[in-house]
Amino acid sequence: MATKPTVDNVRWATDETNNTAPSSGQRDTGWTPNQIAVSDYFNVLGLESYRWAAYLDAGVLEGKFGVRGAISPTGITGTINNWNPTGLATAAFIRATLSGDATITGLAGGEEGRIVTIVNLSTNRALRLTNSDTGSDADKRFLFDNQDGGVAVVDLMLHRGETATVWYDAVNANWRLLAHTGSVSRIYTYPPTAAFVVTGAPTSVGQGGAFFLVGATDTISLPITTRDGERLTRVGFVSKPTSTNVIVLELWQRINQTATLIASVSTSGTTLQYKEVSPNQIASAGETYTADIYFGTPVGGYNDAIESITVVTENRA
Repeated sequence: MATKPTVDNVRWATDETNNTAPSSGQRDTGWTPNQIAVSDYFNVLGLESYRWAAYLDAGVLEGKFGVRGAISPTGITGTINNWNPTGLATAAFIRATLSGDATITGLAGGEEGRIVTIVNLSTNRALRLTNSDTGSDADKRFLFDNQDGGVAVVDLMLHRGETATVWYDAVNANWRLLAHTGSVSRIYTYPPTAAFVVTGAPTSVGQGGAFFLVGATDTISLPITTRDGERLTRVGFVSKPTSTNVIVLELWQRINQTATLIASVSTSGTTLQYKEVSPNQIASAGETYTADIYFGTPVGGYNDAIESITVVTENRA
């Protein structure tokens, strides 16, 4: 980026003597070949140039002005790393049309102070901008400051007509969020030793402090409290069975002491795996949820590890 010039270098005729504006006819035709410019006219031009330079140097624009340079990429779907749509180099606005739900892990074209606005033009298709996502190169990632209870990682979800404006921070070499009309997505990952409620005899002795289901009636539960108007989008768990037992995750909604099962998923096998449910529940005041994990069909020896539970919520705040 070019260095800003010193405005005083173009200061000229500021005492406003010997500076008479040319006639309208002279302004239209300019100087003719071999004509000697009148010094007063030249002083007027120099003074006006200086006035404009000083106005722009002040950094405050008055009256009507706009920013041009929009591109309209289409067919966007799936996960896109280092997003670099055609025309990005000169764009101030990205009007995105999706062919399916899409996730953008980073944006190319970053340079000091650059500002870009992204808008989702698609109906019933969501555009997610992920925070500090290693899918993109380090200097192309979004960096959304994200401390919310100490454990939340904040992503941004744009539905139809919603926008996000990002600014490139050259010091950190990341895109930072200036403003948005989308939904903030908070991702909470609970280690087994935090916030879990157990029944039966699960044990936390073993690899990485993971809880182990060691009996047919063991249950690990995680109470989930959402904010008023917040959407509970996903609940999942990581497990590593040591047998062919079926492990079940149930998500219960609790309102005024009444519990309702709203989603469930199960897993089996002996490999490390992740399973989730997507309830897309919008919470109201007084609602809580509980994720219960237990043996659905115990068929062999126990000692199956539950590594973590992940909760994803969305909120426009």
